[in-house]
Amino acid sequence: MLKRIKKRNVSIIAHQKLFRPSFALKTHRRRVGMTKENIKKNGGRLELTGKPFELMPGVLSTGEIKRTTDFEKKVTVGSYTIEKRETVKDQMKDDMSLVINIRNKGLFIITGCSHAGIVNIVKHSMAVSKIKNVKAVIGGLHLIDASDDRIKKTAKSLKRLGVEKIYAGHCTGFKGEIELFREFKNNFEKLQCGKTIDTDRL
Repeated sequence: MLKRIKKRNVSIIAHQKLFRPSFALKTHRRRVGMTKENIKKNGGRLELTGKPFELMPGVLSTGEIKRTTDFEKKVTVGSYTIEKRETVKDQMKDDMSLVINIRNKGLFIITGCSHAGIVNIVKHSMAVSKIKNVKAVIGGLHLIDASDDRIKKTAKSLKRLGVEKIYAGHCTGFKGEIELFREFKNNFEKLQCGKTIDTDRL
């Protein structure tokens, strides 16, 4: 994206652990991270923080997500990192989301892959914004490899938290989509490439 916009000194908000060793283990080790040098070379200016960060009034980065939901405390993916010279599962502490407060509407929570757990993300977003009304959750919910039990608990928890609408992206998975549709009915939609969400119509 930095290459495409062709600007210099573009602020990049990210967690301070973004540049930890990160790799997948298949038949061989494959590095999946990025480098500071590559970002800076293409015009990025890094602002590394694990705390909530206000980009402008009504728009903030969550910072590191507190993992308080019992069935989401150890949400992991097939990625690994190095800690104390040992290869360990990467807990993705750098997973952050974007929270937008639209006046008279409520919160629009935009996730990446929800490695921290989508229920944790919603709870944390409500806490850091001090707003309880969640109009929509938009993005990947990372339920693709979750157990049936966790998927059901997730859908019910999101409903109980008062989330009004779900736009579920790439890593939600078919089973996750079905359960969310059961819970949210017509307030569930698949998030597909090129989709436009008109907040005035919600």
